[in-house]
Amino acid sequence: MKNKSNSNLNQIANIGSNIENRTLPIRVLGIDLGTTNSTVTNLLKEKDSKEVIETYEIKQEIPNSGYTIDKLLPSVVAIINGETFIGEGAKRKRGENKLYKNIFYECKNDIGNQKTYNNAPEGYKNPKDIASIIIKRLHEVAQKEDDNHISKICVTIPASFQLSQKNDTRNAAISSGISDDKLILIDEPVAAAIGASLPVTEPIGTMIVDIGGGTTEIAVISLNGIGVLETINTAGDEQTEAIVQWFKDHHKLAIGERTAEMIKCTVGSAVRTSGKSIAVKGLDLITGIPKTVQISSDEIRQALSESIYQITAAIKRALDKTPPEHASDLIDFGIVMTGGGAQLKGLDEHIKNKTGLPVHVAEDPIYSVVKGTGIVLDSLKKYQNVLIQP
Repeated sequence: MKNKSNSNLNQIANIGSNIENRTLPIRVLGIDLGTTNSTVTNLLKEKDSKEVIETYEIKQEIPNSGYTIDKLLPSVVAIINGETFIGEGAKRKRGENKLYKNIFYECKNDIGNQKTYNNAPEGYKNPKDIASIIIKRLHEVAQKEDDNHISKICVTIPASFQLSQKNDTRNAAISSGISDDKLILIDEPVAAAIGASLPVTEPIGTMIVDIGGGTTEIAVISLNGIGVLETINTAGDEQTEAIVQWFKDHHKLAIGERTAEMIKCTVGSAVRTSGKSIAVKGLDLITGIPKTVQISSDEIRQALSESIYQITAAIKRALDKTPPEHASDLIDFGIVMTGGGAQLKGLDEHIKNKTGLPVHVAEDPIYSVVKGTGIVLDSLKKYQNVLIQP
C-alpha cells in the first residue's frame, strides 16, 4: 500500500506541476498574508533569471522555478514612543514587554468584524489598517525601480472568510498602494494545494491540511473549487502557548515564546519518542531566580496533546463530509499537509494512525501557500477559475 500511495502521489505531482514553460513579459508578486507570519514571492521576467531582491530578509530561491521567496516577516506592527516597527522588530518589542500599548498582532482574522483600536493613532485604528501596513511592507520588500511594470499581485486570504472580510482584505491591499486592476485574491488552502503540486483543476479529490500560526484550514479540492472546508483556531501559536503554560503548571518556570518555539522544534512530537531530552532555562516562579530544568520529549508531547487532538478531530470532520467519489480518491492519494505546523515531528504518523489514510508533508511546507501564488501567477490562464472574483 505504501508503494501504491507514493506512486499515486507522484502521479498527482506530475499533473499539478505542469506549469507553462514560457517567458513572462512582466513581473508579478505573490503575497501570503499570514496570521502570525507573512511572506512574498517575486516571479521574474524570465525563468532562467536569478534576480534577488535587496532587503533585510534572507532569500530562498526555489530551484528551477525562476522566483525567490523572502523569509518570513512576522505579522506584527508596533508603535513605541512614536516610532513604528514592522515585523521582527515589532515582535521583539512584544517579547520585551507585554504591557506595551499599540502592539498589533494576529490581526488578520479580525478583518471585517468592525473591531477598532481606540487608543491607536490615525492609520492604525483597525485590523484592516494593520493588514495594509504589512502588505505595504511586503510590497516594499519586492519593490524596484521598475515597479510600474508589475502586472499582477496575488494576495491570499482564508477560505473561511465571509464576504465582508474578503472585501476588507481587498481594501487593505488597495490602501497599501496596490491598484485594483493589478490585484487578485486566492483562498489559502487552494494556494497551498497548488504550491504542493496538487491537481486542483482536475476531477480528482485531494485533501490539504494547512496548519499555520493562528488557524488550521482543511479543504477537499477538486475541479478548481473547495468542496469541503473545516477551519479551527488551533495551530502553531496555540501549541507554543501550551508549552509556555506547561512549564508554569508543571515546573513553576516562566519561559518566553521564543524558548517555547525552540522547544517545540527541537523535541516536540505528536507521537511517543524515547531518549530525547533538553535543558530549558527560565525564571523560577517561586524564588524569582533563573534556573534550568531537564525535560523529555514525552513531556512536550503531553503539552501538545490537546492541540493535536483538535487538529485530528477537524480532519475527521472534514472526512465525514467528503463525498464518496472523492473519499475514494483520498484512499489512493492520501492527505497532504502544509504550513509551519506540518513540520511537527510525528504529526503525519499520528494522523495516519487516526484516519487510516496515507499522509504526506509537502516539500518546504511553510512556503506552500506563497509558492502557490507564484505558480498561479505564472499560469494565470490555467488557474483563472480558482481565483476569488471581485
